[in-house]
Amino acid sequence: VIQQIRQDMPTVRGIIHAAGTLDDHLIVDLERRHLRAVLSAKVDGTLNLHEASIDLELDFFWLFSSVASMIGSVGQANYCAANAFMDSFAAHRRANGLPAVSIQWGPWADVGMAARAGTSEGSIARIGVKRGLEAMEAIAGCDRDLRSGVVGVARIKWKSLLGQMPKVPPFLSKFGGAKGGKRALAGGGASAVSQDSIKTVVVGVLQDVMDGGSDDLDLSSPLMEMGLDSLAGVEFRNRLQASFDGLQLSSTLMFDYPTVPDLVDYIWSQVGPSE
Repeated sequence: VIQQIRQDMPTVRGIIHAAGTLDDHLIVDLERRHLRAVLSAKVDGTLNLHEASIDLELDFFWLFSSVASMIGSVGQANYCAANAFMDSFAAHRRANGLPAVSIQWGPWADVGMAARAGTSEGSIARIGVKRGLEAMEAIAGCDRDLRSGVVGVARIKWKSLLGQMPKVPPFLSKFGGAKGGKRALAGGGASAVSQDSIKTVVVGVLQDVMDGGSDDLDLSSPLMEMGLDSLAGVEFRNRLQASFDGLQLSSTLMFDYPTVPDLVDYIWSQVGPSE
């Protein structure tokens, strides 16, 4: 393609590598075939564009990475690794005097993989197209001044994100004003926990994971019928565990306790006061 452009079109002054694909699986289920397609789009694509343009005097060489590389993403270890390669390769190019920026994008609202997949926002809100373009304009004006060549652009709900982590990693410690870690709603403080307080936490986490949710949820409906997909279900489970000291929930949570009342009863049996 580059050779064709050189023959038939004006001089190439910049490259944007925006390709990507998903093949989501929990890490215990990952196989080589799940890695191949995801890494190919990001890793092979980056290397091909680098090699094909190595002798061009480019003004910019942009790699569209993902915020998943910065903070991780449940069920997307392969995607995280692929984007982490882009971040590292941008630093490699810059160390060798070549232009490069890797942009760790959060999900966009109306375009891109997240919009096509229709996934729920969870702890990361979507970027409007106008704001995304404004960010690109700002980066274009200062890309040569970036220290590492890697910049993150995402609307992160820090309180929500950090609140579900058992321990906040040092590089995120200054964000959100949250200390992270499990909130002691139970375990040694049984008098402070009740079935009503458990229900409040469960419904609150459910609404947050489902992009704000609705105040009139039918709590008798199965969780999956409410629109809780498999990946959102993993986040829902992890955040509930982070809300109650000592609580352990199985990966089959939505099947074992399909409705909110079922789940509340189970959590109460685990963290409520002893008989």
